Amino acid sequence: MVLEMFFHNLPFSIPVPHFNVTLYFILLFFVSPQAGATTSVRTLFDQLVNELKPIEWSEARQKEKIAELEQGRLWRNPEVQLATGTTNFTQFQGRYEEFSISQVIPLNARRSGLAEKIRLQKKLSAIEQKQLEFEVGREVLLRLYFHQMNKELAGHLEERLKRLALIEQFLKKKQFVSPKDQIQREQLKHRLKFLKVEIAEVRTRLLQTTQYFTSYCNPSCMKDLSTSWPSKTKLVSLFEGLQEEQKSFEKRMQLQTKLIEKDQEIARSLWRPDIRLFGMRTYEGQPYQSAQVNQAVGVGLALPLFDRGQQQVRIASAKAYDLERTQTEFRRKRYVKILALKQEFDKSLEVIRQYDKKSQDDGEKILQIANRSFQNGLIPVGQFLDIDEQVHIGASMMVVAQFDLVRLSLDMMAENQTYLDLKETFL
Repeated sequence: MVLEMFFHNLPFSIPVPHFNVTLYFILLFFVSPQAGATTSVRTLFDQLVNELKPIEWSEARQKEKIAELEQGRLWRNPEVQLATGTTNFTQFQGRYEEFSISQVIPLNARRSGLAEKIRLQKKLSAIEQKQLEFEVGREVLLRLYFHQMNKELAGHLEERLKRLALIEQFLKKKQFVSPKDQIQREQLKHRLKFLKVEIAEVRTRLLQTTQYFTSYCNPSCMKDLSTSWPSKTKLVSLFEGLQEEQKSFEKRMQLQTKLIEKDQEIARSLWRPDIRLFGMRTYEGQPYQSAQVNQAVGVGLALPLFDRGQQQVRIASAKAYDLERTQTEFRRKRYVKILALKQEFDKSLEVIRQYDKKSQDDGEKILQIANRSFQNGLIPVGQFLDIDEQVHIGASMMVVAQFDLVRLSLDMMAENQTYLDLKETFL
């Protein structure tokens, strides 16, 4: 919502085995690389967030909204009139001077209503500014973990490629090649082709994130840059707490409603008259006579005869109706989105539970046994490739699920508008 004023989002898909994760990354403006051999993840996070100028632009726009309200609340300037000249009547000729000053004091609720609107707008602006800072930090954080996910996937795929290449070399050295051996060799070549394509995709994504981060540090800093995944227990506790959180969300809805109500209150009070304080002094200088000086001070009422705020009342009522409809629809969509996020989170959590470290260690042991059995001719290559594929899918699903837990936690935080300190929460 707020980010659309500053960014052009670039959507692209992240293809991984049996998964399709879609991310929306922000086009950022970079600064020149800074010196330094290594950069910690937290330091890099701060550098990226602090360099994003749209945060400052947003602050200026929020101040502009408040300044417009403060301008409308100012007292009207007093009206001062000064006239001088000569008069030429039948019985009077001479110099004439007139000075008058008046001040209008409104009796409607405009000034007090605007004062309340300024107070509410400051609170709403603080929330909107917090939202923008969160959105910027979220994109940076997702890039950090997206880089880590692809780094782990690339390492796993390269190990698998080496293993299958050794098996291919083993098959080439076999003597008395039978039709069955030829089929196995072709089957293995087919698997290697798909594996190389998958590695190329992961390396491309890894290169994109590497180029992004090296804009802020020397290329050598990326060698040691590693992001530790938040613990499963911590993310589960965070997600469950966010799922029940509605305080921040409702607070924003209430502020928007109160702002519209103030507009209605101001519009309904515009029929009230204004008090007009005035003072006047005239000087009539007659030749051969003493000058005549007249003075007057008074209080009057300025009663609106035509525009009594009827149109403003209609406009404010229409805005209130539109806001009520928008908020109702927003609450409904939020409820549906939260349920969907909960289902995705539980699914990713189940993947992590099934493919925990013990399961991965068991899979590696089975793979090693299958490798030796294949080389000893105890199992065919097709069976070995099936075992290798199962272990590969499990390891890939585990890495992607860890990324998804972070992503879904951030999405839930955005839905509930609970903007926690991202660095302290996730890094």
